[in-house]
Amino acid sequence: MTQEEFDSLAPKLKELSLNKDFPNWGKVQNDKMDNLLTGTRQDKDRFYNGTNTYDSFLKLLDEKNITDEKDVNYCTKRWFGNVCAKCDEFLFYKNDGVKSHEESNNPFWDVEFKNGLQMDIKSTVIPKKMMVNGKNDVYLINHPEEIIPWMYQNQSKGVRMRFQNRLFICHHSMVNENRINYVKCAWEYKERLFKNIADNIEKVKLYDFNGAKAALIFVIENEENKFNYKLL
Repeated sequence: MTQEEFDSLAPKLKELSLNKDFPNWGKVQNDKMDNLLTGTRQDKDRFYNGTNTYDSFLKLLDEKNITDEKDVNYCTKRWFGNVCAKCDEFLFYKNDGVKSHEESNNPFWDVEFKNGLQMDIKSTVIPKKMMVNGKNDVYLINHPEEIIPWMYQNQSKGVRMRFQNRLFICHHSMVNENRINYVKCAWEYKERLFKNIADNIEKVKLYDFNGAKAALIFVIENEENKFNYKLL
């Protein structure tokens, strides 16, 4: 992604995130539906690299004859999450001393920091399934040692099940859970935050999981349009 591409795409993503009709998950994340979109190398290139605009994504759905509402919802959220993640990666590797992998769809790492640490960038949210037995969002934000293993074990099924180094960017709104997509699009705030992290990567605490190293950043909306972060 280039700066020009980011500047064009980021406002559209924010606009979509504020659309009250923008779909929630239609189906549980699964490889079968992903393969319908990315069954061939050409399809994969188109979905991950060639459908950065919403209109081109809708055209892809039409060509694949994906019309069922739940399927459309699922694919739309996958597209939105994928493109937001690409923007997050860009906001890291645009900084001095950070580079992106020469293969944009490499499954093992997305960015390499100045200290040589290679990490896969994973954009995510606080898992609702973890908010049980008295554990709420505040508790989980303060207990990364519980969230990180859960994310590795439950958010990376099928072809995504890889224990590579990961930098989890966990988005959360204290205002309204329906604003999660908007928090993902807090580009101006995240640009400053990611630069600070990239500049001070050697100070970031890493957790070990099955030989992989992981870090967890919370991007939190405490009040409407007011953000802060917690790096654990």
